[in-house]
Amino acid sequence: MKIAFILLCHKNSSQINRLIDKLKEFDSEIFIHCDLKNYDISNSIFKSENVHILPREESFNIRWGGTEMISATLSLLKNVKKYSDKYKIKFDYIWLLSGQDYIIQNPKNIVDILNRDKTINYIDITPKNTNKYREYLKRCETKYYNVGWITQNKMTIKIIKRIYMLLTGGFMHTFNFIKRKKPFEGDFYFGSQWWTITNDCAEYIIKYCDNNEKYVEFFRNTLVPDESFFQTILMNSKYKDTIKENLTYVNWGKNNRSPETLVTKDFEFLLNQNTKYFFARKFNYNVDKNIFDLIDKLIKN
Repeated sequence: MKIAFILLCHKNSSQINRLIDKLKEFDSEIFIHCDLKNYDISNSIFKSENVHILPREESFNIRWGGTEMISATLSLLKNVKKYSDKYKIKFDYIWLLSGQDYIIQNPKNIVDILNRDKTINYIDITPKNTNKYREYLKRCETKYYNVGWITQNKMTIKIIKRIYMLLTGGFMHTFNFIKRKKPFEGDFYFGSQWWTITNDCAEYIIKYCDNNEKYVEFFRNTLVPDESFFQTILMNSKYKDTIKENLTYVNWGKNNRSPETLVTKDFEFLLNQNTKYFFARKFNYNVDKNIFDLIDKLIKN
């Protein structure tokens, strides 16, 4: 099985290198986007034939809640396609990870499971008719100006955002006269930004975006668009019946903006997750290195 791993990275090159070492145990090519805010980490990332770091001009300054995450992911997908076309290689899967993810299952076991049905696309979809879905829908139905400003984690901005939400209909509702017109037929869908998709599915996304500029533009004025952009494309396509839950475990805890950092005390819990998930996030070398050693010993057995 040939896998293209696409990584969104912004810090801790030593931790990224440890992840790369594990990804090399697959038959893989590894494509890395380094956040422009800290692009110099690319100088410390291992160089090899199957590690491809996107050049500065194809990289983005990623802001939480903005469209740069989508732009970076599309840039990675396009680089995978260019590589695939150049070397006449068709990947079985394109796997989106962050530089703070780490493997929690033996690579051979992962490949064996994926080989059972190589038509499945692993991407989270939030169920409709839930409060969570209605809350997420507000992100798309209401237009947000200067998204980079309104998503800042400051008390004054949180208050202004709260007032704006109430004036436009509430946290789970948007007044009809304010609702934005969708640039596509179908519904909005939401879920985690991390996914594992087939090559055909990835090429469909690239083609769809190239042919639907209004769709891409629409998401420039939405909140946290990376948790809707790809789900909406796929769930309104022929791939909607191929989708299963994604393969990356994320511990959100009480945090709404960023996952909790996994540390040694979480190891026993991760043991119970690695039959369902193959990667987990997030980890931080500067907080706890020991958990990496524990995981490495686990997946060797």
